[in-house]
Amino acid sequence: MPLSQLFAIFRARWKLALAVFVFVIAAAAVISVLTPRRYVATASVVIDVKADPIAGLGLQGMTAANYMATQTDVLNSARVAEEVVKNLSPEDSATLHKAWQLAKDKGSFEEWAVTFIRKGLIVLPSRESNVINLAYKASTPAFAMNMANGFVDSFVDTAINLRVQPAQQYKQFFERQVGKARDQLEEAQRKLAKFQQSHGIVVTDERLDVENSRLSDLSRELVIQQTQAADSGSRQEQSALHSDRISEVANNPAVAALRAEVVRARAALSEASDRLGDQHPKIIEMRTTLEELERSLRVETARAAGTVQATNAVNQGRMNQVRGLVDQQRSKVLAMTAARAEAGVLVRDVDGAQRAYDLVQNRLNQTTLESQSAQGNIAPLELAKLPQEAASPKPALNLAVGAFAGTLLGILATVLRELFDRRLRTADAVTDIIQQPLMVTVPLFNKDRALGFNARRALGGPSTTKRIGAT
Repeated sequence: MPLSQLFAIFRARWKLALAVFVFVIAAAAVISVLTPRRYVATASVVIDVKADPIAGLGLQGMTAANYMATQTDVLNSARVAEEVVKNLSPEDSATLHKAWQLAKDKGSFEEWAVTFIRKGLIVLPSRESNVINLAYKASTPAFAMNMANGFVDSFVDTAINLRVQPAQQYKQFFERQVGKARDQLEEAQRKLAKFQQSHGIVVTDERLDVENSRLSDLSRELVIQQTQAADSGSRQEQSALHSDRISEVANNPAVAALRAEVVRARAALSEASDRLGDQHPKIIEMRTTLEELERSLRVETARAAGTVQATNAVNQGRMNQVRGLVDQQRSKVLAMTAARAEAGVLVRDVDGAQRAYDLVQNRLNQTTLESQSAQGNIAPLELAKLPQEAASPKPALNLAVGAFAGTLLGILATVLRELFDRRLRTADAVTDIIQQPLMVTVPLFNKDRALGFNARRALGGPSTTKRIGAT
């Protein structure tokens, strides 16, 4: 639709547009007057997302954005509202009771109050910030301020309770676990002490090293005794075959002296036999002396050879004694090794029970500190103040919006009215209807156009015919 035609429609139906405009303005004014005044009180809290100085933990896998969203949901939760209702002042409680009686709600006052006060809460988390802003809208400034500050206080207390209550539950759990761990530790220690008492030893690596060293010494001594016994045994065997060839006999002074005397006696006998003959009394005497010397030599040789047997017997006895000591020491070391192995199991049981007890005890101490903590990571940043002006309604804004809406509605009303009651107001409208060019006679003495269904009008003067419009 051309603008000229629109202007023609507005000139023709300006009263309708004005009526719609006035009606909308009046409606906005009435709404501004009749709408109850609402006051908004704002407050803010700051949340510290750093590591907890007591627990030593940060967000535990949760990002800062998720943590802030979680805290926003907590602030909007019914639990915080319940805390607000519990901590109502007498004036606010009386106000809510009156509203509850007027509402004629069949439920309990607490449930109705929680639902009612949550309707006025507006939570506005800041972007890229750890600050959460909250606003509360109410019909009176004091109630709005009290509710906003009440939500702040309840939110801080609820955040602390959400930390403390699980810690208290964990504390009770770890107390039971500490008792069980203590019993297990005492039982392991009791078993170890009983084992040590039954064996009469305190199994330590130092004592086992001493016993191993003693076994090594005895083993070396056994090797020495075995060597000596083998040597003495070989000499004894040699003395049985050739007793005069063994060192004990050869190195014996008495045997050596007797051998020398035997040699001299034989030489003297041989020399005297050549001079005197075999039956000479002196020869017989010398022969008797030689026999005595030889018998003495055999006796002394046998006596010297007997020392080899005695030495061999002593060496064999020592070897057997040392072997017995080695076997006894080996059995002792084996017994101590087995005892150490068994005691090692008991010692490891004690160490494991001790570590378990220490771990549970540390966790108990940690949860005890957390359960007694009265500080949270949420703190009020700015408390709400008594609002001086009503947040709604705003007459100036309502009238401005009404003026804008009235103008649009007035234009829309005139256009709709024209569509339902079409009039020919411009030449373009005529050409749109007949779909033919329109011949208009324009007087030469008058620059105004004459429009109508007649293409020619006699105006009493010269005129020209102009073709306007096109199919």
